[in-house]
Amino acid sequence: MDKLARMNDKASGISKLAKSAACGISMAAENAVEYVRRHGIRRMGRELNRCVSRNPVQSMFEVTAIGFMAGVIARRR
Repeated sequence: MDKLARMNDKASGISKLAKSAACGISMAAENAVEYVRRHGIRRMGRELNRCVSRNPVQSMFEVTAIGFMAGVIARRR
C-alpha cells in the first residue's frame, strides 16, 4: 500500500472517531439540557454540591482535567 492510501485510511479512521465523539458530546449536552429543564438549576447545584462533598479527591482530579482541556482548546484558538 502506498503512502497516500495509508494516509487516507488513517484520515478515515480519525474522521469516524471525530464523528463518534461529536455525536456522544451532542447527546450528553441534550441530556444535560433536558435534566435542567426537568429539575431546575438549583436542584442541579445541590446535587453537584453533594457529589463533590462525598468525593472530594475525584472531584479535584476532574476539575483539573476539565481546566487543562479548556486551556488546551483556548490556546489553539
